[in-house]
Amino acid sequence: MSVKVCKFGGSSVADVIQVDKTAAIIKAEPERRYVVVSAPGKRYANDSKITDLLYLCQTHVDQNVDFGQIFQVISDRYMVLAMNLGVADKVNVHAEFEEIKRHLVPGAKPDYIASRGEYLNAKIIASY
Repeated sequence: MSVKVCKFGGSSVADVIQVDKTAAIIKAEPERRYVVVSAPGKRYANDSKITDLLYLCQTHVDQNVDFGQIFQVISDRYMVLAMNLGVADKVNVHAEFEEIKRHLVPGAKPDYIASRGEYLNAKIIASY
């Protein structure tokens, strides 16, 4: 039996409908054992990608501008995804965002900020 690695981009994991499609693709072949997911992408034309919003938060921190509203939008989006997938009891989104904020405020590096979108989405989808 061969092993397949699958990579799903942002639009493939943007919301519960897309995640369900992604899960069906993964489950269709037992060889698909390693899965890499992006941060949630756009759900519709005028939507924002999570990674872009995370970078925007970092820019706000760098410029000494309040980032609270943007950060809340990101957090809410993950919370809704976790709740809709039925894994909110397995992945503590609130605690994850408190940890991100602890790193963001003193000036986290861009690589850390960008990686949090993939990291948290991977935790949610793996729990699903």
